[in-house]
Amino acid sequence: MRTVYDEWTRLQKVIIGRSFDLSNFNIDYKNKILFNYDKTISERHQHFSNIEYDGNRTTTDSLLDLVEGNLSGLKRIHDETNEDLDVLADICKQFGTFVVRPDILYPIETEWRHPMQVRDTIGKIGDTVFEVYTSSWDRMYENLNCRNILIDEFEEGARYISMPFPIYERKPTNTIDDIDIKNEISNKEIQSYDNQGQILGDTAAFMKCGKHIFHTHSNPKTKLKKQHSQISMTNNGREWWKREFPSHEFVEMNAYGHVDGKISILRPGLVLAWNKDHIPEIMKDWDVILIENKATYSGKQIKDLCEEKGVKNYPWHHLLGVSQETRFDANCLSLDENTVITSGYDKDLSDKLKKYNIEMIPWVNRWNFLWSGGAHCCSVDLAREGKLIDYFS
Repeated sequence: MRTVYDEWTRLQKVIIGRSFDLSNFNIDYKNKILFNYDKTISERHQHFSNIEYDGNRTTTDSLLDLVEGNLSGLKRIHDETNEDLDVLADICKQFGTFVVRPDILYPIETEWRHPMQVRDTIGKIGDTVFEVYTSSWDRMYENLNCRNILIDEFEEGARYISMPFPIYERKPTNTIDDIDIKNEISNKEIQSYDNQGQILGDTAAFMKCGKHIFHTHSNPKTKLKKQHSQISMTNNGREWWKREFPSHEFVEMNAYGHVDGKISILRPGLVLAWNKDHIPEIMKDWDVILIENKATYSGKQIKDLCEEKGVKNYPWHHLLGVSQETRFDANCLSLDENTVITSGYDKDLSDKLKKYNIEMIPWVNRWNFLWSGGAHCCSVDLAREGKLIDYFS
């Protein structure tokens, strides 16, 4: 039985996500789907950006304006996303990694989320595959798209577990503009789940490092200073992880959100990060590759951040949302200790990696500003060469 205990040894088997296929879209749902996408984009601008808002809609163009009420623009988003995911899969295959892909069990009409960011709801540690649940009601069935993959793992000898199914709530969107207040209110949803004793915990909030597993802040009742992202687990969710994996030591980081939006462990003794405050104390003696970026990730629109980096040619820039936690440069998928797939190309980062004899393979997800998903988000490692080792003893 193949196992996975880390994030950097040679990748032998991996899941690469998928987006919706709109080739056979039910036209009767056209306006419903377009308006739902338009509502999502408008709310993003209303609540997370500094643009002017007149009380009814944003001053930027809506999705409906851009696609003129038809499906061509929406289809383009998903088609290009799938093209890019196919490229990511091909990179892994060319390296010799066995690649498996999710099914799409539920069409876009259902409003359930597509399994692009498989890292959030599916995972494997050691010889155990598992399904978990996030706080988002529209992702409650997302893990079922990977069910056949997990059953194959089970039939090959893997232990197969699932987090208990939560009782979801649907909260109305608030209308607060201040980014800190907005996140404080947004986090009350998961605090409500925590008060109910619900078991929730995104897989991407945890990162494997041999015997140790690093995870982000897990107490919804405690606010971390200078944090702009949302909490990704309840206290019971954290405890579920600990009890299911008793051979591991869990180390909490000084951050909210997903670990892969903060750091990437490239090998024992070397970590990539964009903020030194996110590096766990236990790694204080490790080498750090710090992503230098003049952009300040604090309530700015991704469009502004891209322009600060000199990137101005994104399509449909009006749809760009706000980056609260994820730095795509840090969202890496390691093929081995000397080869990483990065989410985009940054020459400064490439030069720094070369000093450690690490080759960068840039991968572009054209709609990452809409989905907020880098190479690590869009993959789940099912087998690596590494063993259960204590790298801090």
